[in-house]
Amino acid sequence: MSKANAPSRIWLAKLTVSAIIVAFTVVGAVGSPTPYPLIASGAALVLIIALLWPVNGLPILLLPAVYQWSVVAVKPIQSAIEHVPLNALSSFGGDLGRASYFALAAICAMALGMKVGIGRLGKDQNRALAQEAAAWPQRQVLAITVTTILLGHALDIASPYTGPARQVFLALGGLRYAGLFALTYWCLVRKQAYGVLALVLLVEIVSGMTGFFADFRGAVLTVAVAALCARPSLRLGNLLTMAVIGGVVLSVAVFWSAVKADYRNFVNLGTGAQVVSVPITARLDYLSEALDEYDAQQFNYGLTRLLSRHSYIDFLANTLSYVPRIVAHEDGGRLGKSLLHIVTPRIFFPNKPPTPNDAQVTAHYTGLPTANNPNASISIGYVGEFYIDFGYVGAVVACFVMGWFYGWGCRFILTKGLGSRLFLYGLCVMTSLTMSSFETALIKLIGGVVTSFAAAFVISRFVLPHLAPRLRGARRVRAAAPVRT
Repeated sequence: MSKANAPSRIWLAKLTVSAIIVAFTVVGAVGSPTPYPLIASGAALVLIIALLWPVNGLPILLLPAVYQWSVVAVKPIQSAIEHVPLNALSSFGGDLGRASYFALAAICAMALGMKVGIGRLGKDQNRALAQEAAAWPQRQVLAITVTTILLGHALDIASPYTGPARQVFLALGGLRYAGLFALTYWCLVRKQAYGVLALVLLVEIVSGMTGFFADFRGAVLTVAVAALCARPSLRLGNLLTMAVIGGVVLSVAVFWSAVKADYRNFVNLGTGAQVVSVPITARLDYLSEALDEYDAQQFNYGLTRLLSRHSYIDFLANTLSYVPRIVAHEDGGRLGKSLLHIVTPRIFFPNKPPTPNDAQVTAHYTGLPTANNPNASISIGYVGEFYIDFGYVGAVVACFVMGWFYGWGCRFILTKGLGSRLFLYGLCVMTSLTMSSFETALIKLIGGVVTSFAAAFVISRFVLPHLAPRLRGARRVRAAAPVRT
């Protein structure tokens, strides 16, 4: 990728994608009985792309913003496709239009904060990473990335046995995503070892699906963002690569949505608890049989379930109508408890009480009977909790501040970390996965993000230099030939 034309290609890709979004938004709005939330969704997505897809950098912060946008935009889009009023899709009778406007404003404020926080990183990051990938021999990159992936899984597996240090080990286990990002980027830039990449991704998906919560989302999102970083231009091959990855993501998500209810009932032996009580061989046999019986009817069922689950503005809509009409604003109480939770880590305060049950908190601030299921984990989402604390304007400002912290954290990792810049970007992707959850409770989101950034910094300073000592000077490497993306 030559230095002269790379930025122009990325500009062209951004403008083309934005034009397509605008065209689909206009067409959808013409036939929609509730066009304005759809128009707001399209405008928000264009703004997010403009802010977080840098011309001379990598769009790592685009992942959490677009993923959260998709959670809000599902029902406005569904309203246009099915030609039904938006509020007819409400699960609990809330005003989805008001909730979508508010949530989109909050996400755009977060995206702006990210842009301000990460600032300018100097030289052309795309070129620097492409040169670094060109300098890595295949044997070296495969050994290092596979080692980091396995080490991340080992830390994750060990976490349940570490007592109060469990969250720390879980965060350090995110190292596998840094390794997966580096492997994917290298394979796509060098156009080599596709078989290894496919095998690693298959193992990640299968191992993730055998758990209770199907922990494969992080792996497929990591591969997707790495593909966008490695292939940012609108060449036919790049479009086909992104289409294949998108198809894999959608297919796996739809299949899981179709089988997860019965699968979870199988692995917890019908107790309703969020536990796995059957061996791995039995779980694999169950999923294999489910795949054999998978047909078009199951696909349609899974797609409907996926869209219903992915959309997450219903609880926010009911919160907006319940607070302060029934329950008063907390004036910072929710955020205060979250910050206190961070500064009293369980590893040093083993007697710290557990975090409040999400379903009970949601029931209190929405008036919905979510607390009736003791095994459920149903949260309002962090935007709703900011609203409970500060109202509309205060919540948007709080989202900007949170976005600034996200961006500043990534900048800190990239400028203060040691070793390979490609792995440092992988660590930023690792942290961005924690930022991607619109539906996560505030106390869990802030704690998870802070722990993830701390883990990324520790890994960048003390783990990567020992795993890859030959890459300590990789930032200064010069490739023998330019790499085209």
